[in-house]
Amino acid sequence: MKKMSILYWKRMKAKNIFTDEKKGKLIGGVIEAHGKVRAAVIGNRMERKTLINVKGFNRALLKEELNETLLLYKSKIMRLESIKEKLDVYELSLGQLNGEQSFQTRNQFERLMAQIYQLDEKRKTIMDMLESKGEGEITIAQMAFPDTRLQIKSLEKKLSDLTKGTFYAENNHLHFDLND
Repeated sequence: MKKMSILYWKRMKAKNIFTDEKKGKLIGGVIEAHGKVRAAVIGNRMERKTLINVKGFNRALLKEELNETLLLYKSKIMRLESIKEKLDVYELSLGQLNGEQSFQTRNQFERLMAQIYQLDEKRKTIMDMLESKGEGEITIAQMAFPDTRLQIKSLEKKLSDLTKGTFYAENNHLHFDLND
């Protein structure tokens, strides 16, 4: 995950957007994320219009997707172990599989490894989303300036004062926690 210091964009889109927690700034334009946005500073003293939009997610559906991913991951691991045993037996008793069978088995093994890697990446992404407060999160480590608009799901807040903390959506309400 790449951390950035200062971003001056008209429009930026990503699953999650994280800047450096001490120096990272999001200034001006539209910042769109699926799950989380974290920055030290959002907006600026000149009150350049900055919109942070987090689409958010459905926690229950995400948990269900995680369970399905874990079950599929487990079945792929079991299949991989079976293929590995087959390859081990082949290496111990050369000639049990002909060259073509050996090639196909190794090919299956490599394809399964790639699928397992993709499932593991998906699992990590889902778990990272589930670690969010609520169903979408915007964290301001130092300050967000007035005239900054924060939007999570369909909930919106226009800041009128300097603000520091975490905004998150839960049960169709926008919540705020002061960062310690």
